[in-house]
Amino acid sequence: MEGLELSGFSVDRAGFPIVRKVDLVVPRGQVTVMLGPNGAGKTTLLEAISGLIPASGGTAELDGAKINRASRVKRSRLGLAHVEQGRAVFGELTTFENVLVAAKDRDAAEEAFSTFPELVQRRDTLARSLSGGEQQMLVIARALAMKPSTILVDEMSLGLAPVIVRRLMPIWRRLADEGMAVLLVEQFAALALAIGDEAYVLSRGEVALRAPAKDLAARTEDLRSVYLHGHLPADSPLRGASA
Repeated sequence: MEGLELSGFSVDRAGFPIVRKVDLVVPRGQVTVMLGPNGAGKTTLLEAISGLIPASGGTAELDGAKINRASRVKRSRLGLAHVEQGRAVFGELTTFENVLVAAKDRDAAEEAFSTFPELVQRRDTLARSLSGGEQQMLVIARALAMKPSTILVDEMSLGLAPVIVRRLMPIWRRLADEGMAVLLVEQFAALALAIGDEAYVLSRGEVALRAPAKDLAARTEDLRSVYLHGHLPADSPLRGASA
């Protein structure tokens, strides 16, 4: 399969199971949305996929190649990018230099940089001087400069004004339409589901629900039930789609 596929994927931290036997498919050409309450294991899952921390069980495949034992650098070379929480930038480098250090080549850096006109205007500004929204754009541009085939996005909206989130969200839809596999972990559920194809809800480290994004967007009470209780109401029509 082209894209990312997890089978029985599990992750422990300090000997405690955090993510348990997750099955997940993130095809190229689609935005796969992952939702869930705080503490559900979403960030841990993404960190294990990208190689920041080890998985404790199951398999992860990227474009058909198993990556469980691959280093983070090798996963990146195979086409995996990870936009982590926190908007970490190299403050002493200029905006463009931040993108250039991660780029496959200068052309890739220029292409990624041009995605955000706001950054083009601040090309020679030190990254530490950028606003929070501009720093988030910079982190995304840096990931895109690696020319990934699959990208993991962890809570892009954290700490940002809703107007900035609405500015950034369509980027993932466009990239998916161009053939990228996008796994989007997001707290703004309505905005994420509006651009998504498939949606998963993680609860207590397990997939509590998998459904088409448009169907889940239309069932806000069901989504609230999964967040609060870890399961769908007995009369939900989404029960047949639940993992």
